[in-house]
Amino acid sequence: MTRITSGPNATPQGDAEGVQTRAYHPAASLESVRVGKMALRQGASGASVGALQSLLGEAGFEVPVDDRFGPHTRGQLLAFQRLHGITADGVAGPVTLAALERSVAAARDAAQQASTRTVQGGSTGGTRAALTPPRPETAGIRRAPASFAPAAGRASAPFADSAAQRERQAETLLRSNDAWPPTEGRHYVIQIDQDSPPATAPGAARRDWLRSYSGQTVVFKAVDGRLVEQETGGPLRSAAHPGQASATAGTFRSVDGDNTPDIAHLRSGLYDYHGRLSNSGRFNPVSHEAMRVARDIDHDGVIEGEREDDPTFYGTYIQIHAGRDSRPNSVGCQTLPQADFDRLTAALRGARKEGFTYLLVRRPNATYGSNPF
Repeated sequence: MTRITSGPNATPQGDAEGVQTRAYHPAASLESVRVGKMALRQGASGASVGALQSLLGEAGFEVPVDDRFGPHTRGQLLAFQRLHGITADGVAGPVTLAALERSVAAARDAAQQASTRTVQGGSTGGTRAALTPPRPETAGIRRAPASFAPAAGRASAPFADSAAQRERQAETLLRSNDAWPPTEGRHYVIQIDQDSPPATAPGAARRDWLRSYSGQTVVFKAVDGRLVEQETGGPLRSAAHPGQASATAGTFRSVDGDNTPDIAHLRSGLYDYHGRLSNSGRFNPVSHEAMRVARDIDHDGVIEGEREDDPTFYGTYIQIHAGRDSRPNSVGCQTLPQADFDRLTAALRGARKEGFTYLLVRRPNATYGSNPF
């Protein structure tokens, strides 16, 4: 086979993946990539490229498995790298491969746990909506892989690059959370945030996570039985966690009796919000009692789930509002930088009267993997 010459303009040309068969060169093995001896890049072909494409697919990115590393595969790999905080060079080296394998392993673990749940029943006593057959007019449309939403409240990857892909991902998420079909004309705000680092992570890493917008939010509207993304300029930066590990006295209660207030973190799930902004410029939940939370009882910046069965364990005024440009300004609400919050508000202009549904799901932490609660 003819190898591709090096240089900034040396891009393979040709078929649907952008490379003619004769232009490919044999790919390095995955083992050599894992140990840092080699890397997989555009122009490579072989079983290890197919394995990389399969991993990307399980992570929620639409990549045909054809053993050829062309522009489309590179584009999806770039998207994975950007959204996981990895140097975006479109090359699968040891760091990228490890992150991919962690993401897929977490998704498989969550799927295994979900498989133990009863298919029949659920909160309404009927068949889970995820098993509802597709409507005739949508049959045959390619959807996001089921492993993208391996269990209720979970996602295995960030939102995709294109609106069409995100719409398919949103449907998969709603199905996984027993919320399909959507209510015609209703707005759905879907947020994918990352798990917190574990308690074993360095303190600096936990603080940095608290101070970051680690999630993405996208607004959709149900139109003719499908979800249509509303114009916001793409996924919005957001955070579904407080911006610090402790709160001043009187802000929160101490659920463990140590007289130190315990900050609340909203649990993954579906929540209804009023569509009109409050006088202070925030979106308020319809029912405070419905806002199920976990508390950071030991104040280490890690989301934990102690006493989750306590029926009084809910949070009041878990609002959606603007935070600082560089970090969340919140002790429990859902926050976005001001510019992103303004775009969210504009996209929800049609929901003023009816309100909107907010779905929060979490995915594995980009650095430390899965840490669900």
